[in-house]
Amino acid sequence: MPKPDVSRSAADLTLRVSVQKTKGGQMKNILFIVLLLPAINCFGEDSFRVVSVHDGDSVTVLTVEKKQIKIRLEGIDAPELKQAFGSRAKEHLSSLIMGKDVTLILKGEDLYNRTLSKILLDGQDVNLTMISDGFAWHYSKYSKDKKFAEAEAEARTKKKGLWKDQDPVAPWDYRSNQKVKK
Repeated sequence: MPKPDVSRSAADLTLRVSVQKTKGGQMKNILFIVLLLPAINCFGEDSFRVVSVHDGDSVTVLTVEKKQIKIRLEGIDAPELKQAFGSRAKEHLSSLIMGKDVTLILKGEDLYNRTLSKILLDGQDVNLTMISDGFAWHYSKYSKDKKFAEAEAEARTKKKGLWKDQDPVAPWDYRSNQKVKK
């Protein structure tokens, strides 16, 4: 197995391991990226300032070097801004973290080059809070987090946030319907 290439910047600590596998006679390169943000604590940087909330599941944070990073909250999907509860989800996320210093647990990147992350505020999982408070769905297509699934079920039962709506439309269905209409 090749030696890991460990590179560290002030904004992230990344362990990249390239592994080659043989399957059916074809060589496939698999790049495992493990983002180890908690390890940054030993280098002095563990918090980022939230400088913008775009919607209920994406924000921009600022590093101590004043570099902006667009973050997509991993494991959740909030209503789109034009969708029912979309503005409320954005307002709720803003009330939780706007202008505050947060810790990121980086999970990778999405298709739009946004950094996927769990966001912690004073040790509390903001992603989970958005689901628990009824302002986001558990994005089960990309996350198997049982706490997220349980939080969504409880928010539905208690009719919190968007679950007050008689027929809430999941954001992925809303986006799919918008593409069909165009």
